[in-house]
Amino acid sequence: MHLNSSTPTDLRNSTATGLNGPTAMDLHSPTATRILRGLQVFFYAALVILWFKGNYPLMRNIPVSPVVPLLGLLAATAVRAFVKWKAARPRARIRFTKDAAIVAVLILAAAAVHVPYLVHSFGLMDSDEAIPALQGKHIAEGKTPTVFYYGARFQGSLPQHYYALFFKIFGYSAFLTKLAAFLAYAAFLAVQYLLLKRLFSRGFALAAGLFYVLPFKNLILAGFDVGSGFAVVFLLGSLIFTLTQRIYAQGKDHLLGTLGFLLGLTFWTHQIAIIFILTSGVFLLLRYKFRIGKYLHLAFAFALGFLPALVSEIYWDFPIVRMLFEGESTGALTKAKLANGTRLTLELFSAGPGFANVIYLLVLGSGLVLIAARSVKARKIEASALFAVYTAAYAGVYFLSSSSSTGIIRYLFILYLVLPVLFAAAFLWIKPERLRLAATAAFILLLFAASQAKASLEDFRSVVKHDGDARAVLAAADSTGQKFWKGDYWHSYLLTALSKERLMVASTTVERYPYYQLLYDTEAPGANRIFLRDTPKEMQKAVEFTELLRRLGKTFESVAIKDWLLVYGIRGEVYEKNLFFPPDDVPDVALAGIGAEPAGLAVRFTAKAPVLVGGYRMNVEIPGFCALFAPMEPGTAFTVSIPYPEDRRVRLRYFVDYQGLVLDSTAREIESELPPPPAGSRRDDIEYLSGFGPREHATGNDWQALEREVRFRLNRPLGPSEKITLHLFSPFLFEDIWWHGDFAQAVEILVDGKPFARQTLKDGFNTITLAEIAPRRAEGSALIELKFRYAMVVSIVRDHWKTAAYLASLRID
Repeated sequence: MHLNSSTPTDLRNSTATGLNGPTAMDLHSPTATRILRGLQVFFYAALVILWFKGNYPLMRNIPVSPVVPLLGLLAATAVRAFVKWKAARPRARIRFTKDAAIVAVLILAAAAVHVPYLVHSFGLMDSDEAIPALQGKHIAEGKTPTVFYYGARFQGSLPQHYYALFFKIFGYSAFLTKLAAFLAYAAFLAVQYLLLKRLFSRGFALAAGLFYVLPFKNLILAGFDVGSGFAVVFLLGSLIFTLTQRIYAQGKDHLLGTLGFLLGLTFWTHQIAIIFILTSGVFLLLRYKFRIGKYLHLAFAFALGFLPALVSEIYWDFPIVRMLFEGESTGALTKAKLANGTRLTLELFSAGPGFANVIYLLVLGSGLVLIAARSVKARKIEASALFAVYTAAYAGVYFLSSSSSTGIIRYLFILYLVLPVLFAAAFLWIKPERLRLAATAAFILLLFAASQAKASLEDFRSVVKHDGDARAVLAAADSTGQKFWKGDYWHSYLLTALSKERLMVASTTVERYPYYQLLYDTEAPGANRIFLRDTPKEMQKAVEFTELLRRLGKTFESVAIKDWLLVYGIRGEVYEKNLFFPPDDVPDVALAGIGAEPAGLAVRFTAKAPVLVGGYRMNVEIPGFCALFAPMEPGTAFTVSIPYPEDRRVRLRYFVDYQGLVLDSTAREIESELPPPPAGSRRDDIEYLSGFGPREHATGNDWQALEREVRFRLNRPLGPSEKITLHLFSPFLFEDIWWHGDFAQAVEILVDGKPFARQTLKDGFNTITLAEIAPRRAEGSALIELKFRYAMVVSIVRDHWKTAAYLASLRID
């Protein structure tokens, strides 16, 4: 065929397809759709793996940025969206429907109720809430994005990434954290309303929506929840129910993959989503029966949504699976468990009185029966039975788990997805709908006014008080000029988050983010403590701590703010062991003299009264040169051996410590003329000067602990083939998942004050070799310093020394 014989249509087809096959004009074909979908899956999986690679030591060095698959995913998604848009050619129409108006009113009403709490956002948080806020801050700052909640291998970090997006745009704050949670709750209100309208009626959905906007005490907590991300879980759960309804009742099978992905994403977010999986699974079984292909599609999509956790499961030997299938179970339902569950369920919406609670339970039971009756009447399982199945699934999971034996109410927050529905369903028998709506609304308002309003008002006042107290404590802590503190778990992370990490408060109890403890041990010049004396136990802790300081003559300052107590300005650290095993008394020691010996100086002390127990150490320092100690054995005479300094006139400091606790009243400082070395004295080739701590038992060996800064002296030139060799053991185990970041110990080496080398240490054994080091002059000496990046109390019992590394050997080879 000649070209000039082609028709216009032929020419268009030729241009579109080319000579070798289809091009862009065929993007709407099934093959092109499968290719684009496959590219989306590939790029998404690559994005997840690369985004979270910092969680896995073996993956950290993959030289590919997550930006690469992100761009690929955006491109594939954009092409698919364009093809769909071009095929559908929708006309742009904006219609403000009655349902849109109702949703807007519900969200505005909810906002009006929640804004007073937002104004006092500090009072809405505790440390469980603060940790995800801090995690979102770290993600926004470009630190390692972790797969799970800090300190856990469950409860995924999707909400934290959601908060991080807000922080990246607007900057970090506690207010913004809570606002983000509320916006998720507002989105849940919209989705839940539309679902209930579809399953029941507009009036029914409006009545249930009234419940969601009232300030029920625990509903406010759940809507603002950051600790477990319940606001996000509510939204995801309502979306799952919506997709399940569309597939089951309307035959929208093309949504199955979306549902599977959402189920996996929600299960990663919070494992309580097992209830959504069970509920949705029932209706998918009813629809698909034995169509295995559908379940394989669902399973693949689920795995894709669960992929962040799935990679972690495979890498770390399936911790979630073991938690679910090997965890504690209390077995059969008991009367005590049933009573506990009933009490906690009532606390979700009622503070009594008792007779009213009986009525409320009867109404809930009636609603459950009437929802089930709809399916009986229709002679098929109605989609509205989602809420009946959900209630049964929750009861089964809750009462078979150990959670039903605890008094923790947050395990029941997930019931807010069904409680308003059951209350509204109890009035389904009333006709006409307007009368039913009025009766339902009146009941919900009466329920709140009679059984929750007073408790909610008291809770709001408590939020306001806690907000004011937290702000006052932060101001007081700032005024001290101290950055690093320690405190109980429940206020340590809280104050760290509220201060935007201006303060770093390490936890003395539960440790979720050990980097704060690492920073405290590395950087804090002394000990600072914060106590919240809100219980007899905490009051006792504060009293014992300050009484110990006073009894030992340690100087400190303190500030009291209502129930809070700040203790600061303490010289040296106060280790946990000091609190459990304090010294009986403070030895009264005096310098007896300084003698010259062949190997060095002998600094001698005497005590007025015999020291009867071990644990005391005599410390001697020549600032800028050496700092050494010797155990004080029972008796009255003690000697500390130190090397000869180059200058004979020195400033000498000495003090006693007990298990690392400096006894301030024993500290003295004098100017002294040191005796010259005796004739024939000979220095060791290597002399320890400072930073060499006690010997500790670790990894089956007794090794010497090293401080953050170590000094030793080389007293002769090295031979042509000689070198100084240090065998070190780094004990931090930074590769462990609990560090939540790519940390590494490093050491800078200086010779006579000048940089010589730098080395990064791996966890465990390390060898450092120093060669070609010569004294400044013949027969002189070279001063070698090791400056480690981190030091930390690494003993299991938090013993009495901040360790940078363990020294196995230091020698000339």
